[in-house]
Amino acid sequence: MNSRRRYLAKPLYESLPALYGLGGAVALAIGYRLGHGWLSAACSLLGLAGLLVAVVLWLHRRDYRSRGSEYQQRGAPLDQPDRDQL
Repeated sequence: MNSRRRYLAKPLYESLPALYGLGGAVALAIGYRLGHGWLSAACSLLGLAGLLVAVVLWLHRRDYRSRGSEYQQRGAPLDQPDRDQL
């Protein structure tokens, strides 16, 4: 069994929040255009979920990038000084 990890290409990975947001906006627009009924409600819920996922991914990545050094030190022993203080 091959245990190598597979990764997405960086341009695709970086565009995922935008793609989820665009898909969510399109689903919301379709739900709005359908008017009423179960299909309209399903498209609207799917659209809201897509927008929510896009915002969560964007905020998570922004937090990770702004606190990169803290994430890299995670798991280090507490008695060692921070890398920034060396």
